[in-house]
Amino acid sequence: MTVETPHSDFSNLRAEFADLHDEVSRSMSQFENYADRQADAAASREAMLAYKDHLKFLKVSGSA
Repeated sequence: MTVETPHSDFSNLRAEFADLHDEVSRSMSQFENYADRQADAAASREAMLAYKDHLKFLKVSGSA
């Protein structure tokens, strides 16, 4: 039989808190990576659309 003391309760809570902290840190890191990928994709789309507009302009102006 294990006797729970205030000290062992505190130790258990500290361990649980450390586990939760690690889990939150991992989740935040994953979210930041996802947000970075989304920003990169948006920038790529913007660049592609700008390039398409530029090609249309060249075609209309007779430069292409």
